[in-house]
Amino acid sequence: MSKNELTSVAWSFFLKVDDEKKQLRVRASRGNPAVNYEEATENLIMAICTSGASFQLLKNSWFRKFCRILDPNFTLPTPDAARKVISKHATSYITNTMEQLSAVDVRSFARRCNSVNKFFISFDSWEDKYENFSIYVVFLYYTDDQYNKRKVLLGIRNIAGKVTSENIEELATGLLIEYNLDFSKIMGTITDERSNLQGFLNTNVYHQVLCAAEALSHIVNAASEIPLLVEVMNKVNGLVSHLSRSKSERTRFRESSSSLRIESRLPLPFRTDRPGRCISFARAFLTHYESIKSLTRGQEFILSEQEKENLEIFVQCATPYLEAINQVESDKTFCSEVLIHFASLSDFLNNQRHNHPVVKVLTEETVHQFQRFLENDIALLTTFVDPRLSYTDGVLLQKSWKDVEKLVESYCADNYRLINASNDQNPEPAAKRKRPSDTHFSKFIESLTQSTVPGSIETEIVNYKASVLTYRVALDSCPLQYWRMNQSRFPTLCRLAKDVLSAPQSSIQAERYFSECSEVVSSSTRNRHSALSLNETLLNSALGIIKRMDTDPKWNEDEESDGESDEEPDAADNFNAWDRSVDPTNYELSAVKEENF
Repeated sequence: MSKNELTSVAWSFFLKVDDEKKQLRVRASRGNPAVNYEEATENLIMAICTSGASFQLLKNSWFRKFCRILDPNFTLPTPDAARKVISKHATSYITNTMEQLSAVDVRSFARRCNSVNKFFISFDSWEDKYENFSIYVVFLYYTDDQYNKRKVLLGIRNIAGKVTSENIEELATGLLIEYNLDFSKIMGTITDERSNLQGFLNTNVYHQVLCAAEALSHIVNAASEIPLLVEVMNKVNGLVSHLSRSKSERTRFRESSSSLRIESRLPLPFRTDRPGRCISFARAFLTHYESIKSLTRGQEFILSEQEKENLEIFVQCATPYLEAINQVESDKTFCSEVLIHFASLSDFLNNQRHNHPVVKVLTEETVHQFQRFLENDIALLTTFVDPRLSYTDGVLLQKSWKDVEKLVESYCADNYRLINASNDQNPEPAAKRKRPSDTHFSKFIESLTQSTVPGSIETEIVNYKASVLTYRVALDSCPLQYWRMNQSRFPTLCRLAKDVLSAPQSSIQAERYFSECSEVVSSSTRNRHSALSLNETLLNSALGIIKRMDTDPKWNEDEESDGESDEEPDAADNFNAWDRSVDPTNYELSAVKEENF
């Protein structure tokens, strides 16, 4: 290409760039019609709800100037206008949820297909480091008439001061009344073992489903605290703490691992309440063990050969527990799978080195927790009505399926006495029974026919067992769909399945909200908010997370930052939580247009 041609190309490029700059200036002066200002405002408000930022940010002159530079036509809301939008979102959510949970459509007076028969409520809490402020997240779980498992966020509430069973009862009662829910429909709760929750459960005589994630975490924590691992875990935690404090050491450590082609997660801190975190730290420690030598203080964290071997045995034996924890945390799983998890872990330990202290502690703690779940009525009932798992061997330890059948019969007799009568609007009068003769043979036949009356729960159990053992449904199938297809065949068991299979395995799902909610309440400016304002802000924050998970399946709330300022996760970006599918009404922001700078 000649010199003149090069000059011509360069001049054309310059003119093109200059024209684009002029177009940008014109669009800035006229406003960009492609920009959705309402959506931008809602995302801005969600950023405030999901972070420690104060509403006073909206008055900050530098922030306002920054927004005007980006778009002079964008009108920032005032703090009061932002609070009104937050309150409107929270009120609308509660109204829509009440309609969703109502058995009858208030507009058409028709029965809803997702009406609630029985439900479970799940509690989980977060406390600040001074233990003078607690946040409780409450979920409701139920099975609708189409045999779909549903989860509904009832709300987030704060308790100031010491948490008591009376405070928790008041909190739960207030939420249930707010959503106009029938207290008699509560099957039970999914909780941890905190004493203040026990008081609430005992007072109201509710079934308790123990949090399986916490039970599994308790087992591995007990194994990590045995004497021969105490010093080892101190070094593991010491490395985690050291890397979290020093960016230069963290960079050196990462470069060393990269040169060794190690791509797994670094041994860095994440949520302190994360179940099984000691396993994650130990695994990361061993995976990146060679990189420890690159640190200036690396010698402090080097293990002896015996220490390294003990840690390797711990990781090998505890890894299946971490896998189980990850599974029970999922909303897609069922409470019926808890016993199978413990049976699987027991089988795994039977094939390990029985003489090693780690294996002994894991075995003892696993059997103990296993037996506790075997004494839980909901765990047994859910396992029985799960056609994938019912009547399998090795799941009940010292119990038998006959024992579970008696529990089912007793429960159905107490709770579903009128189920068949209610399904039959015009029952035929019962035929008069003939007086049997006094012979032993006739009395024996009479007793047999009485025990197998068509439509009885005993008959349903016999037929259900035959159905399950004849054709076992796939393990990856949904057990509720089996009952949807067999409603008329097993009416009483079907009712039981709908009531109990909605229970999840763990209450840990609520933990995902605390990492962001804690950012809100840890800000000193939030402490001046009223309880109502704080609750509405927290509800908006939680709903933003729900929307994020629904729209971005790949997003993982557990992928925490490693602490570097240039690698902070954008946990609150693109929070367009208020699309029109949530509320058909258009949210209008009544912001006052302010003077230009």
